[in-house]
Amino acid sequence: WLSISAWYFQGLRATDRASESPLVLPIIDYDWRPDWQVAGGRVRLGANSMLLTRTSGQDLYRALGWGRWDRSLYTNWGQRIALTGLVRGDLYDVRNSQLATFPDYAGRDGWRGRGIALAAADISWPLAGPAFGGTQVITPRLQFVAAPTVRNLGFPNEDARAFELEDISLFDLNRSPGLDRFENGSRMTFGAEYTLDRPGWQLRGEIGQSVRFTGDGNEFASGTGFQGRVSDVVGRLGLKLGRMVELTHRFRLDKDNLAVRRNEIDLTVGGRRTYVSAGYVRLNRNVTLEDLEDRQELRIAGRVAFARYWTLFGNAIIDLTTRADNPLTTGDGFQPIRHRIGVEYEDECFRFGIGWRRDYVGDRDFRPGNNFQISIAFKTLGR
Repeated sequence: WLSISAWYFQGLRATDRASESPLVLPIIDYDWRPDWQVAGGRVRLGANSMLLTRTSGQDLYRALGWGRWDRSLYTNWGQRIALTGLVRGDLYDVRNSQLATFPDYAGRDGWRGRGIALAAADISWPLAGPAFGGTQVITPRLQFVAAPTVRNLGFPNEDARAFELEDISLFDLNRSPGLDRFENGSRMTFGAEYTLDRPGWQLRGEIGQSVRFTGDGNEFASGTGFQGRVSDVVGRLGLKLGRMVELTHRFRLDKDNLAVRRNEIDLTVGGRRTYVSAGYVRLNRNVTLEDLEDRQELRIAGRVAFARYWTLFGNAIIDLTTRADNPLTTGDGFQPIRHRIGVEYEDECFRFGIGWRRDYVGDRDFRPGNNFQISIAFKTLGR
């Protein structure tokens, strides 16, 4: 698998400066998964290269290569053991680091390299049986990751900024979202999954936490759930009632006082063509970084089918953030951001829609106002 792409960015916020927006030309990703059996496992090889420049700001060139080995084993008692080995080498060339917009993300000028090695064992043990008129599965899970201290200091951070501990990333080998940061030291991650299936409904849950043996997580900002020897507690609850109702709750609890740092609820009622959904999120992370501000937000959407091929749709986003949540907010606790309504025709080959959208928030050349949109899609072209 090979990807070669380029990125150009234009900021829409009043505080953005065009000279600091990056031009990425090119970024290359390569992933090769040969049909090799090595010590009973599979091998993957990959590489990445990126050239990022600014008119006035930090520039960098990055090249890295990695190899990974994975093998799964099953014991006579039913435990699944997943073994992983990873090696990676990075090479960076940084220029004009003194012009970086955020010093926390700046590197050091000149060429710099680092080597990364990691070994991991992920053990899970599904325990299934009848319960409460249905079938339940309890799956304890334990993961050990052994890695030396990785040098992150002096390396820039361009693609791993929006990090936050979540249920979907809890057992990742590197819980940083990009390549510029790699999680330090050795750790143990533990948790459990629960599923209850009964006729007509299903309940699912997951919860977990990490403990570091070495390293202190200083590559992550305070308030993101990673920093320190013990991580925050993250989890997810889900309930399905037939095919018409689905409720999901995601959360993150502070490791020190169990305060709710992330509270996200999504509800959907209906089928594929006729439904209503609502989502609420509150972030209380106490993070001052550029894109991790605290906020409250409400999202609602709906779609109604009124003929064989026709549907009426609408959605809205409302900012509920108060100054108590975030002193930098300009809202008062109930600020509409955007709403949209329209009608759409869709059959097996063709989709056509007409809609009206109103934006309430303006910033520099992005201005509030009304937009009328027409969309056309031919679904089978190229097949």
